[in-house]
Amino acid sequence: MKHTKLKIYIYLEGGVRHEEKRYIINCNSVYGIGISICQFRCMPCGRKENCLRNCENGEVLYIPKTVKIADGLNFEYDGYYYKSLKKVVVSKENKYYKSVKGVLYNKKGTELVHYPAKKSGSTYKIPSSVKYVDCVAFIGNKNIKKIILGKNVKHFDDSALNFRTIGKGCTELEKIVVSKENKYYKSVNGVLYNKKGTKLVVYPAKKSGSTYKLPSTVNYIGCWAFMGNESLKNITIDENVTKIDEGAFKGTKIEHIELSGGKADAGKKLKLMMDAFAQCSNLKEITGGYRVSETGWMTFELCKNLQNMDIGKGLEKLDYSFGGCVSLNKICLSDKLKDINGDAFVDGGCKEFYVEDTNKKYKSIDGSLYEITDSAKGSMKLLFSANTSDFKYVTPDNVVEVSDSAFKGRDAVKEISIGGGVTEFECDSIQNCSGLEILRLSSRVKKIVRFRWDYGCYVSDNNLSNLKKIEVDAGNAKYESYNNELFTKGRKRAILLPYGSKNIIIPKETEEFYGGITLNKFEKIEVEKGNKYFTVKDNVVYDKDVTNIMVFPTYKTTYTLPATLKEFPAMTFRYVEDYLDWAGTAEITKADMNLSCVKVAKGNKYFKAVDGVLYAKKTGQLEYYPPAKKGSYKILKGTKTVNDNAFVYTRYLTELTVPRSVKSIVISPRDSASLKKVKVSKKCKVTKMTKREGAGVKIVRVG
Repeated sequence: MKHTKLKIYIYLEGGVRHEEKRYIINCNSVYGIGISICQFRCMPCGRKENCLRNCENGEVLYIPKTVKIADGLNFEYDGYYYKSLKKVVVSKENKYYKSVKGVLYNKKGTELVHYPAKKSGSTYKIPSSVKYVDCVAFIGNKNIKKIILGKNVKHFDDSALNFRTIGKGCTELEKIVVSKENKYYKSVNGVLYNKKGTKLVVYPAKKSGSTYKLPSTVNYIGCWAFMGNESLKNITIDENVTKIDEGAFKGTKIEHIELSGGKADAGKKLKLMMDAFAQCSNLKEITGGYRVSETGWMTFELCKNLQNMDIGKGLEKLDYSFGGCVSLNKICLSDKLKDINGDAFVDGGCKEFYVEDTNKKYKSIDGSLYEITDSAKGSMKLLFSANTSDFKYVTPDNVVEVSDSAFKGRDAVKEISIGGGVTEFECDSIQNCSGLEILRLSSRVKKIVRFRWDYGCYVSDNNLSNLKKIEVDAGNAKYESYNNELFTKGRKRAILLPYGSKNIIIPKETEEFYGGITLNKFEKIEVEKGNKYFTVKDNVVYDKDVTNIMVFPTYKTTYTLPATLKEFPAMTFRYVEDYLDWAGTAEITKADMNLSCVKVAKGNKYFKAVDGVLYAKKTGQLEYYPPAKKGSYKILKGTKTVNDNAFVYTRYLTELTVPRSVKSIVISPRDSASLKKVKVSKKCKVTKMTKREGAGVKIVRVG
């Protein structure tokens, strides 16, 4: 609920009632303000859990006299923060905090706690009394263009202006000015440094200029220092810099980075920390990278256009750093490298890996990277395959293991032949191999591990849309191929389907048939005569009695439920692994993505369809709204309940009207930008999910 537009009654201070239309409060008790569990009862919603998402649109925050801790104001929580806050008001009786012109300070005025996101004014001078500026103190303010640090500021938190999430910092800040009397900081052309000039603290988001060269005095670039800047294209980092901290350049438009000040084979070891250059989608080249000794978690995550770099020559430790880097040409690894994270190049890859012959732990063969697991026997593990045009991978004889990221995201790989001494194969290793056409397994493979997120029939094709053929050596005792499909020996259980094929056959022996409820485009699915477990109708696979859906093709726009179908949960067609992909969006596959109309066959006792929408016959519950159904929709009058997942993934629904008979509804249109308005009665409880799951929907109270 949006507290800004309703009269709210908040019980505080021993039962005293505070009442104000525009006031909001978010407490974990009368003791403190935060984003954690709320023991405090906020009326009329009566919530005891996190109230932050309900208060994000409030304009005024009132802090009563009893509050001792206010540490939850400066954090984004699940996409929510006080984005509309204009001022903070503090009770005069509060012994711990005070407000000065709407800005929150500790009582002594030595600590700047929170500067509201919607506070007006292009310039802000931090008072001379302030010694500390808290973490993310200026989160989300887009009005400030100039900040002046007073003479006594001795701790300006690295994340005061930027923090992890791109676009949530002071995006309009042009420069920072520091009092000449300040003993701890200085400003050079609007850029904030510590007094000695050894640390670059903040490079303003709106500072102009496409080129920047760091002073030779700098040895450390702080957390999120450049994040948000879109002007900078080229940067020269001096050879004296030994550490680039978390998120320092995250999401910038940087194109070229020089890490050694232009000097060849000179400089000190350089550590690149977590997210240091993450999501720099314009970054093409890094020079001077031979200084880099260590990369952190997701250091270059989603640098999609990064092609050339000499990072690797000095690497001692390579973490999960190059996820989503799909354009890398070549990486050269020296004998100094002793530790590689198994997901270092997941969902990306490199055209060619090269390892110096003197490296005793790692080896490159035909551009692919291997780990030596037993030097005496000469056995190896495939870590990452090469990713070149029309690449065909054949396992060398001495390879005994394949990592679960070996081929993941290698879109250029056409054929994979698993042989050598490999006895176990993980399907995860070929996830997102969009160019893969042929998979071959030798007779030595004794165990196949299915995709880690497959549950029953909710199996994802994992972007194997071109896979046409799966072959297994005839001598394999555990597995076999049939019609280019992969089965256990005897065909009782289906393991993997060729998603690039048009025709699929379910053998008569098959009892377990997973494989394709999402994103398959099978034009013809057949069940061999004599199969006791499955039935196919109109290219939809059911259990034998046609009571449950097993496989559903994505191209269907209209679907008729058979008379015998008993179960139809709104998530039936979906592989619901809810996580973020490399771009930060929901990566959820859906088989029903094209459905615009649902019908019910005559005689079905369990469901009815009204205007293409599915309802339960007995309870009248709205069960399912087709994702591709267009326009606005009015739920049938008299409907009392709505399935929580009924409107998930709607693609074209623009406006929803809920009748007065519905007492509660969950609004969660994941991946949908179409739904803008929901009309509900004043008494209906509306629950929104996370920001990307309905937070942008306007709730209109009627009647």
